[in-house]
Amino acid sequence: MKCNNHITLVRGPIVFTKGSINNEAVPQLGLAYISGYLRAKGYKTTLIDASAEGLGKISPLKEYPGYSYQGLSPSEVISRIPKQTRVIGFTSMFSGEWPVLRDL
Repeated sequence: MKCNNHITLVRGPIVFTKGSINNEAVPQLGLAYISGYLRAKGYKTTLIDASAEGLGKISPLKEYPGYSYQGLSPSEVISRIPKQTRVIGFTSMFSGEWPVLRDL
């Protein structure tokens, strides 16, 4: 079955507070598996891993005082989403990251 739908899967940046000791980026195998399945079913997919694509970049989250993020900025993530995208799927490792994903 061939589909004209384009699906973009997004892992946002890692969000943490000052003094956090567990901020390691990990490969997004789950998103890779989902992307592979969708491609096998005829969907076009894009995978954006903001934490991996901006691994050495750490910046404060101005909207959330006391928090920082590691990875691509929200505007950088948005700029990587193809215009033909019909569906966007998000994932996060920790519940503290949801405000940033919601803002995306």
